[in-house]
Amino acid sequence: MFPSLNLNNLIGSVVTYGRWIMLVCIPLGLLMHLTAWLLGRMRHQPAYRATFDRISLRLPVMANLAKARALAAFTRVLRRLLLSGVSAEPAFAAAVSSVPNAALRERLSPGITVIRNGGGMDEAISATGMFGHDPMQLLITGQKTGQFAEMLDRIASYYQEEAVRATDAAKAAQKRLAWFITVLSTAYVTIGLFIGLMTLGFKYTEGWTE
Repeated sequence: MFPSLNLNNLIGSVVTYGRWIMLVCIPLGLLMHLTAWLLGRMRHQPAYRATFDRISLRLPVMANLAKARALAAFTRVLRRLLLSGVSAEPAFAAAVSSVPNAALRERLSPGITVIRNGGGMDEAISATGMFGHDPMQLLITGQKTGQFAEMLDRIASYYQEEAVRATDAAKAAQKRLAWFITVLSTAYVTIGLFIGLMTLGFKYTEGWTE
């Protein structure tokens, strides 16, 4: 407002500023809110779920959180189904379906084919390539000793703790981003206001020394 203020035509300056607010700022703000609302709606639509899930896996902090939650849910459901007497293949398929991230469900799905072809549960989980070295060693040991369900319980607890840590890390990252945006926008507004006031002062005092 201040840099465009014409002291010789105050009414015209106010009208110009009002048009800028009504024709640019308010429509842009409404467009941003509408875009955010549409993206939120699309996020929960099955047709776009996989796309948003893939995008989340490209963000380091969110990727760790999604993976930890996925593996915690998968191992917990698999353990319960196996203890309930469900056979290996349908139990594995149901555990894969319990994973909230569509992209990670696709990465876990090859294990179903391994079991269908006669492979063991540890081979099926290894085929997904999603489990770390230590969890895989626990699964192999459990498969050999007949304590597979117990090892799954330990692994599920491990990934549940990883999910808690990843959640805390994601919250901390969001706070840092929020502070950065706040500081940047505050600095921009402060500098803009200072320059505007200085410009207005120079316009107002122009010619005083003549």
